[in-house]
Amino acid sequence: MENNLCPKHFFTNTIEETSMKSSDLFLLEKNTQRDLRIDFFRGLALMMILIDHVESILGVSLLSRFTLKSSGFCDAAEVFIFLSGYLYGRVYSRVHQKDGAVACIKKSVRRGFGLYLATLLTLCCCLAISVPFALRNDQIAQQLFLTPLLVVPVESTFYLADLLYTPYGFEILRLYILFFLILIPSLFLLLKWDPVAAWFLSIGLYAAAQYFSWFTIPMAFSEFRSFHFNPFSWQFLFFIGLVLGAKKQRGTTHWDNSRILACFSLVMILMVFYFDIVEPEIVYQILNTKFLNLFQAMIMKQTMAPFRLIHFLAIAFCVNYLTSSKGRFWKSKWASPLVVCGRNSLFVYCLGLVLMYLVVVLVSTFVLGNRWILFFHLLGGGISILLAMAIDHHKRIKHKFMREPTI
Repeated sequence: MENNLCPKHFFTNTIEETSMKSSDLFLLEKNTQRDLRIDFFRGLALMMILIDHVESILGVSLLSRFTLKSSGFCDAAEVFIFLSGYLYGRVYSRVHQKDGAVACIKKSVRRGFGLYLATLLTLCCCLAISVPFALRNDQIAQQLFLTPLLVVPVESTFYLADLLYTPYGFEILRLYILFFLILIPSLFLLLKWDPVAAWFLSIGLYAAAQYFSWFTIPMAFSEFRSFHFNPFSWQFLFFIGLVLGAKKQRGTTHWDNSRILACFSLVMILMVFYFDIVEPEIVYQILNTKFLNLFQAMIMKQTMAPFRLIHFLAIAFCVNYLTSSKGRFWKSKWASPLVVCGRNSLFVYCLGLVLMYLVVVLVSTFVLGNRWILFFHLLGGGISILLAMAIDHHKRIKHKFMREPTI
């Protein structure tokens, strides 16, 4: 997420203070060919996340049948994490080369605190929308994991402040805050100092999270909600993207056109699609109870299990192999809405959470049907695109103003 939603009192002054300074963004677009595919697929992932969240809470399957989670072991969360790691590698490699390690740490910590402020602001908006209705409707309280806040409001408020307890939908933001404040800066600087040690540490954390269920961050009210994305396992996907982004920045990638890897990835995708979508009962017939439990553990989302990781990397490689960053589509009017959303990813994600809470409250309170849910999907997507375009326009005006000579 290279663009951030900031509180109003410093939004107009430093809109990129929590992600990338305006001058840094200008230099990025000036000195390198920006890969619009990254923004496009991040925007697409944001729309999928909004759809999946709403329909998962409401227990329906309308548009979510066509999202990534319905075609295999992975979903839009992996897309978002991986592409954010890729951009981190590109941007922070440039900062490290130009200003050194200290500048990277300061930039990452500043970004982490910006994410924290944006999370708190979004959290306040979501609670203001949902809590008054949850007090009268137990279903809303259970769907949005608001029960601790209603039962022990004082204690849960303190846990909200340090994000050891959050209602539904804030898992990715919480993960990003931890990444940018602690995990990823350490791995990035270690990568610059000793790549082998960085890989060893990242793989070690990932392996430990797979084999030890206790190897995670303990959460408050775990009987209601655990840390859905184990940071010690999901960091590995972010780290892979980071390494690829750093190599791309140096122009040293040469494996992304490998036909052997492309064939392997395609076979992997087709196998997963067949066994998970076309003939899912075959897996249950072949595997007995013992091996079926092992198989389910190998595709678990919470720990970014190995089969899930491999499946996503196969999809990512095939998409990169079959598309080109120089394609005309990425600059077309058809791709523009998603590209703009991807450039303003944090803002769109936070807005999506607010809209999701509003939709859940309306549908659950007034018992609205599937047609209303589809209408809210279209309305929410349109609002997100319009506001992302407004922010993008504001940034362009600001960049133009910065480049104009002063009297």
